Amino acid sequence: MIGENTNRTPALWLSPNDSKPTLNCSVNNNWNHLIPAESSLELSKWYHIAYTLSEPQNRMEVYKNGKLVGYTDVKDIKFNEFPLKIGHSDGYTDFQGQMRISNPISTKVAYLMFSDYLEIFSEPTYFPTNKKTIQHNDLPSVTNELSVTFQLNLEKHDPNWISEDEHHARTPAFWLSPNDSKPHHNCSVNNNWNHNISAGNNLELNKWYHITYTLSVPQKRMELYVDGELVGYTDVKDIIFNEFPLKIGHSGNYTDFQGQMSVESQIFISAKVVYLMFSDYLEIFSEPTYFPTNKKTMQHNELPSVTNELSVAFRLNLERHDSNWITIFIKGEDEQQARTPALFLSPNDSKPLPNCSVNNNWNHNISVGNNIELNKWYHIAYTLSEPQKRMEFYVNGELVGYNDVKDIIFNEFPLKIGYSDKYSDFKGQMRELTIRKQVPNNYFSSK
Repeated sequence: MIGENTNRTPALWLSPNDSKPTLNCSVNNNWNHLIPAESSLELSKWYHIAYTLSEPQNRMEVYKNGKLVGYTDVKDIKFNEFPLKIGHSDGYTDFQGQMRISNPISTKVAYLMFSDYLEIFSEPTYFPTNKKTIQHNDLPSVTNELSVTFQLNLEKHDPNWISEDEHHARTPAFWLSPNDSKPHHNCSVNNNWNHNISAGNNLELNKWYHITYTLSVPQKRMELYVDGELVGYTDVKDIIFNEFPLKIGHSGNYTDFQGQMSVESQIFISAKVVYLMFSDYLEIFSEPTYFPTNKKTMQHNELPSVTNELSVAFRLNLERHDSNWITIFIKGEDEQQARTPALFLSPNDSKPLPNCSVNNNWNHNISVGNNIELNKWYHIAYTLSEPQKRMEFYVNGELVGYNDVKDIIFNEFPLKIGYSDKYSDFKGQMRELTIRKQVPNNYFSSK
């Protein structure tokens, strides 16, 4: 929780005796605005918990194992500058048990992936050449919510709607409007088989967009996200799901989609609302991974498509210093004069040295922070941004070093994790290693 008995934004409690999750925030006229979740927590059992709070959406929600188990409408939320206390507070009992975190605290509502899904295609797929029909029994079994996510690149507008009306069924459906290609998402509800909203701006030609459509009976919401931003939503109830085939890129009465669809990691339809991070990312591994036994090479085309910024975040546990430089990761090699990105530990004392390549200096680096101690877990974040003209390095959430950079040279060489051709292998463990094609907004400091 942040704050105590004057402010509780955010706060999460377990109720006396039965340990039912109860989440809090403070709003105008009520510093103790709370809702209980629907069921108690059992002892000695792992749960995935997600708390979300949004002024734009006027919602506070709690998810347990990917399922929405409690929500309430909120407005005039009072954020504060008090410390965040984890596992304890001044007035109540300390938490007894274990916690682990799979995703960081975010300044935006972070949409995390839950539940079973179907990957329909992963590589860029051209339409209408590869328009597709999937039978109902080949799709995830939907009960009361679903989501569809993909990347889209439109090559041609059309005077007609782009995407069967004879069945009076549109759950789910997504169209582009005539001439200007503005997104419209649909579903069917009682008394209105064509319930839809127009959302966001017109889609430009030959430009990639990340699209997410979500529909939920428990939340009574239909939402559309474009590039991680909520661009349209409407309240829905009495949604009518159906057993008709899913048509992708075509329909019986309207124009075929002309362009490409793809996603760098997965394209899928899910039987539950799938919560995605706002920046496209690749999680390389999540569980503790031993090095050098599991040192890894990722080819350039297996990584998120970086344009002008990136971030790498992970947890590290060093088991042994070395008299040579230790490689944590590097994209490129010395013989290629490429180090964007790269991270090394210095000889003997293992002080972090983040690197990148810029015009006139392929080995642009800064020595940062304290030496890494042996057999101790650290949370590491490396960020690099041409728009911000900054390279930054965080240890356990604290900015320990930064440098101004410009004219960064990104490259197409493989990413090597835990080793390089010239320097010593990393000996220890890493976990939760994630690469993002953008720098999350809350990383950059005000310095």
